[in-house]
Amino acid sequence: MGGLSPRAVVTLACIVATAAITGPPIMMTAEYQASKVFMLAISLALYALFAVSLASFVMVMPGTIEKGNEPDVAEPDDTTANGKLGMTCRDCDVIKVPRSHHCSQCGRCILRMNYHCWLLGTCVGAKNLKFYTLALLYACVGSAVSLVITCTNADRSWTSFPGVFAFVVSVAVQFCVFVVAALYLKRHIWLVARNLTWIEYVENLQQWKKLSEKGVQHNWLHKYNHGTWANLQSVFGDGSLLLWILPVSPSKKVHAMADQPNPTATQRLDEMSGGFSNGHQRVEA
Repeated sequence: MGGLSPRAVVTLACIVATAAITGPPIMMTAEYQASKVFMLAISLALYALFAVSLASFVMVMPGTIEKGNEPDVAEPDDTTANGKLGMTCRDCDVIKVPRSHHCSQCGRCILRMNYHCWLLGTCVGAKNLKFYTLALLYACVGSAVSLVITCTNADRSWTSFPGVFAFVVSVAVQFCVFVVAALYLKRHIWLVARNLTWIEYVENLQQWKKLSEKGVQHNWLHKYNHGTWANLQSVFGDGSLLLWILPVSPSKKVHAMADQPNPTATQRLDEMSGGFSNGHQRVEA
């Protein structure tokens, strides 16, 4: 976790090979490249941003709780007399903080854990969520651009069987990458906009369903929801929008904000249902 495991190396190698084989450059002649330099540059830039985002996701620790270095600050109802959290993880024996969950694959408690990405051997957590989301974004947009370039150059592929075969494979792979990346991206943007993790969404789903059955307009309310704009800033940073789409880490301040309960949301939650449960189960992607 937070490094290149053998599985991650193999996965990254497969991704790079797939991008090289199915990307637009292989489908172009010199004449085509000369007339479509702008589209080619955009495509290559998207591939580069995707590669950097994906590598950052793998290399950056998702956020862990280390033994003997647990935070002293916690919510009042979760603390003991010494000001530390009273709940201890039964697996790794660290004092848990709100929104942390133990990952049996990594063997550690992960801050704001979404799930364990087994292909890359690391968790999607508080500190690498931005890179994971950006990798999905650039995979989605990059594959769409590549698909457009490949299809507009289709007439150059029908002169031989190898050309036809390369065209069909490229279109199929690019389309599959686009669909999968778009579905995952949609899910994560929806979660980020509400400051929810996938685990928290699953944990609270039944409670939300009960509220809906009673006719209560819950709007996916939970105590860590600070509003869409603040929630997005907690992941992508509080700087310019340009920095949001670049694979650079946001400040520690915005990370901390995401873990602070919203008093207004907490009060509304108590009025509606008495609060949601805060279990610590592990959920796969």
